[in-house]
Amino acid sequence: KGIMAAIFSLLLFSVLFSRSLSVLVSNDCSQFDTNMTGDYCMNVSEALSSIASDTLLIFEPGIHSLAEPVTIASIENIKLFSSSYLPTTIHCSSSVGIVFHNITSLYIEGLSFSRCRVDPSQLEYISDELGPRLELNITGGIGIGLIISSTIDTTLNRVTVRDTSGLGLLGVNMMGVVYIVNSYFINNTSPSCYQYVMSLSNPGPELVGGGATLYYHDNEVYESAWVHVVRSHFHGNQGCNTNALIRFFPTVEPVGFRPGEGGLHLLVAQYQVPHSIKTSFLVDSCSFVSNRGTFGSGLTIFTFSTARNALFEIHKCLFIDNGHVPSPIGADDQFVVLGGGMAIGLDFLRLKELAGDFNQYNLIGRNVSILIEDSTFYNNSAFFGGAISLYSFKLSESLHQEDVSLIIISSCWLHSNTGTIGGAAYFAELKTHGSNIGTLVVFEDTLVTMTTLITNLDDNVAYSSGAIDMEKLHILTKNLTITDSRDGSGLVLDQSLLTIKEGGLFLICNSGIYGGGLQLLDYSSVIFSDQSSIFIINNSAVILGGGLYVNHAGFNPGIVYDDCFISLLLNFSFIEITGNTAPLGNVLYGSALRNCPWADEAALESNITSYNNTFQLLQLLYPDKILVINTNPLFSINTASESLLLLSGNSVSGIPGQTVYLDMIALDKLDRPLSVPITSNQTSGGAKLGTSGYWFLDGNTVVPLTLHGKENDVFGLKIFTTDSFVNQVVSIALGQCVPGFEYDSDSYSCVCIHELEEFGITCNITELSVIVPHGKWFGLLDRDLNPTLDNLVVSDCDRYPCFTSLTQKVINGSYSDQCQEDANKEGLVCGQCKEGYSLTIAGSKCQLCSNWWIIFVVPFFLLSGLLFSVVLVYFRITITGGYINGFIFYENVASLYTYKIFPTLSYIYPFQTSLFTCGLELCFFDGFNLTHRTFFYLLYPLYLFILMGVTYIAAKRIKYLSKYGTEISKAFVTLIVICYVQLTEISVSIMTPIWITSLSSVDRFHWKFDPTVQYFSGAHSVLVVIAVLILIFYTLTVPLILVHPPLLYKRFNYFKPLFDAFWYPFKPKFRFWLSVKLLIRLLFFLTAKFIPNPIDLFLLILFLFFFLIIEINVQPFKGRWRNRVNSYFTVNLTVLLLVTQYFTNTTKNSSGTAPVLQTIIAGTLVALAYSALIPIGLYHLSFKWPKIRNIRKLRNIRNILSLSSIKKWWNEKREKSGQPLETDARSTVTELSAIPPLTPALPRMADLSRYRESVFNLMDESENTSESRDKKKKKK
Repeated sequence: KGIMAAIFSLLLFSVLFSRSLSVLVSNDCSQFDTNMTGDYCMNVSEALSSIASDTLLIFEPGIHSLAEPVTIASIENIKLFSSSYLPTTIHCSSSVGIVFHNITSLYIEGLSFSRCRVDPSQLEYISDELGPRLELNITGGIGIGLIISSTIDTTLNRVTVRDTSGLGLLGVNMMGVVYIVNSYFINNTSPSCYQYVMSLSNPGPELVGGGATLYYHDNEVYESAWVHVVRSHFHGNQGCNTNALIRFFPTVEPVGFRPGEGGLHLLVAQYQVPHSIKTSFLVDSCSFVSNRGTFGSGLTIFTFSTARNALFEIHKCLFIDNGHVPSPIGADDQFVVLGGGMAIGLDFLRLKELAGDFNQYNLIGRNVSILIEDSTFYNNSAFFGGAISLYSFKLSESLHQEDVSLIIISSCWLHSNTGTIGGAAYFAELKTHGSNIGTLVVFEDTLVTMTTLITNLDDNVAYSSGAIDMEKLHILTKNLTITDSRDGSGLVLDQSLLTIKEGGLFLICNSGIYGGGLQLLDYSSVIFSDQSSIFIINNSAVILGGGLYVNHAGFNPGIVYDDCFISLLLNFSFIEITGNTAPLGNVLYGSALRNCPWADEAALESNITSYNNTFQLLQLLYPDKILVINTNPLFSINTASESLLLLSGNSVSGIPGQTVYLDMIALDKLDRPLSVPITSNQTSGGAKLGTSGYWFLDGNTVVPLTLHGKENDVFGLKIFTTDSFVNQVVSIALGQCVPGFEYDSDSYSCVCIHELEEFGITCNITELSVIVPHGKWFGLLDRDLNPTLDNLVVSDCDRYPCFTSLTQKVINGSYSDQCQEDANKEGLVCGQCKEGYSLTIAGSKCQLCSNWWIIFVVPFFLLSGLLFSVVLVYFRITITGGYINGFIFYENVASLYTYKIFPTLSYIYPFQTSLFTCGLELCFFDGFNLTHRTFFYLLYPLYLFILMGVTYIAAKRIKYLSKYGTEISKAFVTLIVICYVQLTEISVSIMTPIWITSLSSVDRFHWKFDPTVQYFSGAHSVLVVIAVLILIFYTLTVPLILVHPPLLYKRFNYFKPLFDAFWYPFKPKFRFWLSVKLLIRLLFFLTAKFIPNPIDLFLLILFLFFFLIIEINVQPFKGRWRNRVNSYFTVNLTVLLLVTQYFTNTTKNSSGTAPVLQTIIAGTLVALAYSALIPIGLYHLSFKWPKIRNIRKLRNIRNILSLSSIKKWWNEKREKSGQPLETDARSTVTELSAIPPLTPALPRMADLSRYRESVFNLMDESENTSESRDKKKKKK
């Protein structure tokens, strides 16, 4: 028997291939690697390229390499075989694939094509063959493993196409008889799918992928096509191309399909073929597992509106886990848009030739039928239709009876599918209503179980979908069962028609938000035909209608509301509605089921005159056919609301785009509160409830109403319930957009000005507020002008009196909300006092002020300046002593960083001396502003300088004051040093501008410290001139003059006492040191003002550290204690700034206040600095009151410093040398100046230095005496 079988097989083989030339593709390797990781045995490019007609190409098992692209075209009768059932793989290099074109009788068996990829846009003959009618977009970048085009009679048996970086197989016009049998399409995936986030705006070619696409358009041979896909498997194919479907709406734009999408994609686009040409597809015993496509994951069927006689049959197929794509970041699975298991698209408009007159191309599809039979859909997911979806673009106005498309779903099981709209199935059509001619969907002996609905509760009103969701379609059921639907109704009909045939409709144990069993929306209706039954059992609803929910909320005013939603033929079988629950309407909500003409006729025939609704009438007529529990119309069958009340009044006001709130309640006929959806007659220029146009009233409810319309418009808005159209009219008055918002004519609302985004400013339309980040100010440049882009400005504002929190709000145009409340400021950058308030002399606050204050304040400051001068002169607290110098330097530098050292005291100046303000928050007069105060800050030190200068001149000329001449000069130079930093800072602040940027990108020059003042205008120009003079003749000149005072003695001998007072406390070789410290002050000031934080603090600390080291080493002051005291203040200042730098860099306080630890440390350091003034003050007072020196046990120093002791010591020296004694002070000074350098026998230089101050006084007295004598001689 074996020998006979072998002989028979050999004879059969010779008969089959008697006309073929056999070519053996040999395998030279002894082993092969099924994982395709080893060496490849042979490059088959040459063998494939040289194939001719009537050729049989036989491949031995193994892995064959394809290194070059191969095109086999315009031949016939070729066959590619594997010589064994062992794996035979053609492995392609990058950008390499195989193309079969224009071949008659193509047969491929037992081959596996792996990782092939060819760019079809490079194949000119394909584009030429398809011509201008090309509907398939194959632009560059799309990768396709295997292309078969324009062939007749094609067979793929045991063919595997896998691991393609794109689309596995593209078949174009495979005419005649086509068999794809026992084949596998595995892991053909778009290269970017795993990083793809589902979006309808990313149609790139790199997103194209899928198992196989079979595409049919017009062809010249006019052949029919019978395509059989049998026992084939499509697993793990991924496509995420959003242009696979021509968007989601009909279009004539020249976009074109891109191939791909999930497992198998069938596309029919014929329109110029004879009626005798047919295209039929049979998909039998195939499996679609874990495929993914944006529009259809497992199987996708698309037909154009011109496709004729297309037939699709799907038998015994399995659809599992299609649509689920694991997220690369661990999030929930993504969903495809349409049809997880299977997507159907009918009657798409063509793209190119049909851009003109549609009618000339006979657009209407003819007899397109789709049969889905004995198939299982398990665990598929999509947004529309987890298992099956249909979208048809049929327009009922142009349809005829013969144009009906038929979808039959028979003996199928849809289990555990997931979706948002139609968890198991979603069917929709573009026509006006389901009762019109179009597509008919038939369910026969089908079971839908365990469907999961992902429901979005938006605005407290949920659109509750169902396991099966129909829009504008006619559905016919013959024994359809829907059970255990979670979070959705069993069946939802929207503008659709349901016909129940024999066998019935079973809706059991479903749970939805509206209508647990059945939803009828927008004039949907139900027809009971002969022997029909319906069972609605044990369903539940979260809100309304446990069994049925009816909502005829259509917006077509031409349709008259009809309370009856069923047409019942009297020979129906059975109706059971039992065990359903809901808060309102256990059986039915939304209709009392009245006004049914057929019911009224039946009642007349049976002489029944009293019944509440049609259900009760049917129970009376057919008690053995009707089982409806709890028919009480007030509870189980809940009717429409009777009244809708506005508790908050019938008028509202706001600006376009703002959301206001209405207090509303709906009542039934017994004045009981109802739970009912409401909507409005919203238009493009009206208002909208919530964000979706609906809101659910649950008793007394606050309803958000978003206003839309033109500015300054007034209109009425009708709000009504969706079940009875009971309404209330609300009068709405719209105002103008508040500052920060601009009117958008497209959305009829005020929106945040786009230009604010670059400044980080956002808007809140609900609160009518503009949210400004910390450090910014937003408002009007001129309060008297309209808030245009030129008048709306943004500026920096990061210090008091600006608001110091992280964010601030401008509510309804009240820009003063950005200013600290206790500052009482408003206007541009919080630079202006509120109406009726005036600026204080100290600080940045404004307060109520009277003009009478000037009578008291002016004399007070005149007397305070006089008193200050007297204190300096009389108590000798001057820089000449050398001890107060360090404190003045400490205070000058620390005042530059008041805001950082003590952020909690940012509105006062704890380090500034009381020279200008006396620390009092006083005002001069009503309307006192920053310009006035700046003039005061300049005039007050000028007053002190004039006072000191006049006193100094008077001491030269008045004998009584001559004894104070030296002290006056010391006080004068002390005043010059004290005012140095303050006058410099005021001058620089006067000259500091700020750029005020308008939203129209126009920069304006203003004064930074009072932005309401335009730079160099009016009084500010005078201030600028004064500031320039101060900087030139004071800030820069004084340190330069003091570099070497003796050079000026000859020219300015009159001011010699002033120069002597400047350099006296320093050693002779360091008389320039005061000039250095003044220049260092200037350097520190420039660093603090013009170098950003924290670099400025870092540089300042670095400068201080080096300066401290230099000062300790050189010891510029006379006497050990003077140097120690000055170093003490410098060390304290350095540590204080280090603490400030540390907390500035490490501490982030949201409230803008300094941490407690920083306050404690900084306060301690400042207290130590100020406490050093006590011994310094006692030292200076000791010259005035000698008893203080006794307390300090310095009697010996007093004796040494007394003039009599100096004279006694000097006379003793002269007596020993034999010289006459001198008693005249002038001669004493003269002799002292002639003392030769001391020898070791003489007193130490340290002892002599103790007499310097007394000698200095004697020198001044001598000069005064000599000057007076000279003047007397001149007079004589």
